[in-house]
Amino acid sequence: MHAQKQYTNLHYISYWEMAISYLALWDLSGSLGCWRVLEAEGNWSKAIYSYGLAVCLLELAKEDKEKKKEAARLMERVPGLRQKIAGKSIPMEKFVARKARKFASQNQRLCLPVLELAYLFLGIAHAPRGVIVRKMIPEVEAQLRALSEKAENEKKEGDVHADHDAESDNGYWDDWCLTKFLEGVCFRYVAFPDPDAEVDDESSLIYNKEGSPVVMHDKEESAKRAVAAFEAVFECGPKIELDHHLVYHAHYELGRLLACMGDEDAAREQFELVLSGKPLEVNASGRKGKYSMEGALHMRTHAAMDNL
Repeated sequence: MHAQKQYTNLHYISYWEMAISYLALWDLSGSLGCWRVLEAEGNWSKAIYSYGLAVCLLELAKEDKEKKKEAARLMERVPGLRQKIAGKSIPMEKFVARKARKFASQNQRLCLPVLELAYLFLGIAHAPRGVIVRKMIPEVEAQLRALSEKAENEKKEGDVHADHDAESDNGYWDDWCLTKFLEGVCFRYVAFPDPDAEVDDESSLIYNKEGSPVVMHDKEESAKRAVAAFEAVFECGPKIELDHHLVYHAHYELGRLLACMGDEDAAREQFELVLSGKPLEVNASGRKGKYSMEGALHMRTHAAMDNL
């Protein structure tokens, strides 16, 4: 960007790559700055730029009411910023528009939106293993605790049936499945880092207050946790209200994991399920049509099949 000022579109491509790279490093302030420039000046996809800026603001807001208000304003605009190319919608824009509408319907709340965005842009795949262990997994575990506490409190208050009826839980199972899915993805990349990712065994240690290493996420244990997380998504998939794509992405990621573990036949079974066109949820709502990012997932699945 400093080398030339003539081709400003190259600057915006650079800001895009930097925004995603900052997500991979879990530097949300850095990513926020890039999204802010893109939202103000870029023209390729105002919807995605606005959504990226909004979710970073939400993650950083905590008790900052002004940031929350700005995020809410941006979310409100996202659906109206969608565009079409040759009469076709951009899949990622459709996805962020759905998320923005969900944000509004859930009293201005989304579950792990930054980590989900990082996954979609391959930020988790390219993240250093130490970042996944020390920054991303704690986010997932904190969300799982919050969901468990919410379920327990609602049980005590009698607001939710003992089995968490999906009709009365206001997205509980969508949030649970998204969190378990992201847990599976994180541990999958701890067990088998992407070839392009930085692998630092020392940074994969978690230390106690005395400075001694207490947990080392070894390959076998991490792979087991990833498999268990994906299986939890399959088990609870029929209770999902809106985010049905999670089940299909979980089958794809489990297939990738099994391939890394050397079980190519089992991996092929998972990929064939994704490509079969069959509804992979028992819930009848899964039979109504396409799910989010279906085309992109099929393309990635075909590529994974070719690599077997």
